Amino acid sequence: MKNITPADVDFIYKLVIPHMEEKVKYIAMEMMQNILKYQHPGHKDKSQMSIIPDESSYVMKFSNYIPYDEEKIDTLQSRIDVANMFTLSELKQAYRATLSNGTYTEK
Repeated sequence: MKNITPADVDFIYKLVIPHMEEKVKYIAMEMMQNILKYQHPGHKDKSQMSIIPDESSYVMKFSNYIPYDEEKIDTLQSRIDVANMFTLSELKQAYRATLSNGTYTEK
């Protein structure tokens, strides 16, 4: 995985994204924007991404460093646990509701 910078996003947007399918483009751009928006100020060098194409799909990995904070880890784990219980339809509905009502999580 490679540490991500705004220059990387620009490079990927101009040279890689045009060759991807629409859904893959959307996911890749959304994840890169999230990395830049939510990366920890003291650990920007630890945000990473990889996009690996194969014959019929892409493997995409994106990560941000989260400093150890028991309370924040518990909160994040709870949110992940809830999201993992959703069906695909429920997950899409929750995502759309978040986008439409402007409810975003803080860093």
